[in-house]
Amino acid sequence: APGTEFTYRKNEPFQISVRISDDHRVVTAIANLRSGSTIEYREIPLAGSDGDSYTLSVGADLHGNGVVHLFFEARDVSGHVGRLGSMSEPIEVKRKGLFDRIRRK
Repeated sequence: APGTEFTYRKNEPFQISVRISDDHRVVTAIANLRSGSTIEYREIPLAGSDGDSYTLSVGADLHGNGVVHLFFEARDVSGHVGRLGSMSEPIEVKRKGLFDRIRRK
């Protein structure tokens, strides 16, 4: 949602769940992710659970405690593609900092 801030704790994994649905069937769902100064996005297939819920799990080895940029893509049986975020306007996930914790208390 616009204005939503996603954060994670230093050296800890994080998860983001998305709801992807289609009136027929979702064939593929992937997350495209890059972190830190990496230029290329990495495709990560998402496995569905509970019908239309898909979860992306990102470990510290993948986020490297840097800013994570990501977007989601899903394809239906007709080949139509839907996206949440994009390569040019990705969703950002930032590491929580000391001042973030102080401000929220």
